[in-house]
Amino acid sequence: VVAEVVAQQRAGRLLAFDRFQAEAAKTGTLLLDARSKDAFAAGHIQGAVNLPLTDFTAESLAAVIGADPNRPILIYCNNNFSNDRAPVRVKAAPLALNIQTFINLVGYGYPNVWELADVVDYNEARVGWVKG
Repeated sequence: VVAEVVAQQRAGRLLAFDRFQAEAAKTGTLLLDARSKDAFAAGHIQGAVNLPLTDFTAESLAAVIGADPNRPILIYCNNNFSNDRAPVRVKAAPLALNIQTFINLVGYGYPNVWELADVVDYNEARVGWVKG
């Protein structure tokens, strides 16, 4: 049931890269990377905080997100990068981690989730890709 409700909400929460970056720069916004710790250490967007999807619990999310359940949360996944090589091997779009991450965040009571819609090259300077 949650997945059906969230699917409709998610469709309206996809951001083009420029808007995604502008939102990420706002005070109080959380840029959340839900990939594995190893993938995050191998590279991520600058300013992102890592909490692997497999580690999501009410407590772990509250510790990372903070007390405000309406805090803006931005997410991205391997499928947002065109490189298709380590550390961001592309997965089948319907199985992208963004989908499960979005559903879980909303299901845990965090409704203000936004997702990167575009596919970019992580080598582009504007992406702000960093290792570890």
